[in-house]
Amino acid sequence: MTNFFTLDNDIMEADTKDRILFKTATEFSMFITNIANQNKATLTQTILDYCDDRDIDVEDITKLISKPLKERLAMEMQESGLMRVPNAAKLDV
Repeated sequence: MTNFFTLDNDIMEADTKDRILFKTATEFSMFITNIANQNKATLTQTILDYCDDRDIDVEDITKLISKPLKERLAMEMQESGLMRVPNAAKLDV
């Protein structure tokens, strides 16, 4: 698992927003993409590792996932079979 820069993990009373370091979706998306590339990991696994390392529920970071990152996550999940390809995207050849 990747260790992300975190606040003192001994402070258990820290509010969730104090454990999230990013102010914008763009910052978070760039960070996740860079870590995934460095570790040759999927975006999905990198996000899950980030949340696990920071003791954050995945639902707490949904606002930090930019539209381009959502699209890349969807493609990644479709390629791995975790998500169906929408019918409109299929081409009849």
